[in-house]
Amino acid sequence: DRDEWVRNMAVEVLAKIGGEETIEPLTWALREDPDPFVRYKALVSLAEIGGDRMMGPLLQSLNDPDELIWAKAEEILQIQGGGGREQ
Repeated sequence: DRDEWVRNMAVEVLAKIGGEETIEPLTWALREDPDPFVRYKALVSLAEIGGDRMMGPLLQSLNDPDELIWAKAEEILQIQGGGGREQ
């Protein structure tokens, strides 16, 4: 959808559903959505779901051009003991 509000709400609904079936669409939103707030919500949602499948997208988020995203990814990694963005 072209409307970031609609995409934001879709990510929010996926986050509430949770579970394995939401990982792929949340990962897509994290990688592809042009709106940093949508990507941020997708990142936080993936972190809440947890598991091994979210580590790849989480690590890729360290290279996001938006500080909001890479800083949150770094915070999540540090909480989980996985390091962070290299300076």
